[in-house]
Amino acid sequence: MKTTLRDSILVGAALITILASGFGLGRLSPRESAPAPTVPVDNLSEEVLASLRSSLNLTSEQEIEIAPELENLTTLVLDSRQQALIQYYESLLNFHGEIATKLNLRQQKILEANRKLLQQEFSNRFNPQS
Repeated sequence: MKTTLRDSILVGAALITILASGFGLGRLSPRESAPAPTVPVDNLSEEVLASLRSSLNLTSEQEIEIAPELENLTTLVLDSRQQALIQYYESLLNFHGEIATKLNLRQQKILEANRKLLQQEFSNRFNPQS
């Protein structure tokens, strides 16, 4: 079997097409993004200010000017976090109530004990005794 110039060109074109397709699909596939940075809530404003300071080269006067907006952001984030945690606990407690009838007696007792612990944690976290 003799290889002709035409056959060689077709094989080469096929290889180029395969490589180009692989490259194109690789570029289209979603890449894993880096996780969002997490900042401890207790020093949120300091972390945000430090980030702005380094990326924007803020002057002292600018830092003073943006301080009220930064305080508003911190308050908003803390309030949102508190509301999300309350909703989380309430959803878990509701879930326990929904699944209880689908469990056997032993499982129901365990679930009830877990539910009481969850209610206690909820109470301690959101209704602290002064």
